[in-house]
Amino acid sequence: MSSLPLLSLLRNGVSRRPLFVVLAAAAVLRIGVVCWKFENLSTDTDSYLVIAGNILAGEGFCSVAGRPTAFRPPLYPILVAVCKISGETTGFGGTIGLAAMQIFLGTATCGLAWGFASRLKLSERARLLAAVAVAVDPLLLLYTSHAMTETLVTFLVTLLLVVVAGARSRRNSVLTGVVFGLAVLCRPSLWAFGALAGGCFLIRVVRKKPEVPSRREALRSGILVAISVLLTVAPWAIRNAMVFGRPLLMTTHGGYTLLLANNPVFYEQVVERGQVWSAQSLQDWQAHIDQVISVQGISKTDELARDAAMREMAWKHIRQQPGRFARSCLTRALRFWSFRPQAGAASWSVRLAVSAWYLAVLSVFAVGLVRIRVIGHDALPAVLLIVSLTGVHAVFWSNARMRAPVTVAVASIAASVVFPRNATGGRTLESV
Repeated sequence: MSSLPLLSLLRNGVSRRPLFVVLAAAAVLRIGVVCWKFENLSTDTDSYLVIAGNILAGEGFCSVAGRPTAFRPPLYPILVAVCKISGETTGFGGTIGLAAMQIFLGTATCGLAWGFASRLKLSERARLLAAVAVAVDPLLLLYTSHAMTETLVTFLVTLLLVVVAGARSRRNSVLTGVVFGLAVLCRPSLWAFGALAGGCFLIRVVRKKPEVPSRREALRSGILVAISVLLTVAPWAIRNAMVFGRPLLMTTHGGYTLLLANNPVFYEQVVERGQVWSAQSLQDWQAHIDQVISVQGISKTDELARDAAMREMAWKHIRQQPGRFARSCLTRALRFWSFRPQAGAASWSVRLAVSAWYLAVLSVFAVGLVRIRVIGHDALPAVLLIVSLTGVHAVFWSNARMRAPVTVAVASIAASVVFPRNATGGRTLESV
């Protein structure tokens, strides 16, 4: 099968019309949300816009002009810079270019959801349901209008799932490595997925599973994937080695997110009292951490030392309060899978509708996980993705938007329950 499944799908007269309808609806919904919340694309929540501006100004990858940073992953701000150049070159504003990219990526993700369900050999109706679920997903719709990574990383992860589920070939192995490399340059937490998937791959090769044609061929494929990943992330690592003296593959953000999720204030207010961590309390805590690090003689501009100091502080809290840490892991896992928007995030009627939607989807998804073997081994990467990101965000900072990358995996597994695979999907139900 082609590495680009949508092309083969579009040649299929049976699949063309419903797919086009879903894509059109997805685009209209995203255009509507972006127009409604257009100002969000100019709100720089995570400093991606300022980094993109510095790139365009010739300052390099900096959040403050003249001060290189690795606090944020590189892919999204680079694409934002490209969108701003394209928008201004074509006579549109830079924000219009960013909006167009967000809408395109969100819409394309719905098409890829259809493609992934096809790779799983689900029925036509199940493919349609998976694509529709992604098209109307509240989180994905909302973050289309934000200058944040959710839309891009969901697109890349979905593309990765489609490629991994495709026919084995050297081209597919290279494409797998490149797409995974781009994904981790957008969301470093996906390295955990790569590690887990790589470990499972080696186990299946050693155990010589039926779907593994030969150990030599499988190992050759694995080596091609690894080389492609390294070549894709190499520019970022080389840049960091030149700037910071260390070839960082990820960011200097990990220590902060670990400490943010593992400290006495979070344990007391969020874990034990069940409260929302207020903005004022968070600011007071951040000021306290800055003061503690300053007393250690670490400069605010020394990202590597600050990252290491915050990581050590977090592990100190974990070692000193293992019981609290265990309870906080459960809290963060529940936050990752939360189906209720926070109070004040929207009107009560909108929150009720979103809660009902996610409660229904996640309930059917849970049934699908119990019956996952009926889909086949092609569903394994989706399950590993879900497990790895849930595990990462049970330890590091977590909220519902962190689960955006697993949306398509959840939708496909849920759709397989509503419309079980049958002859119209290409084969009868079977176990691995």
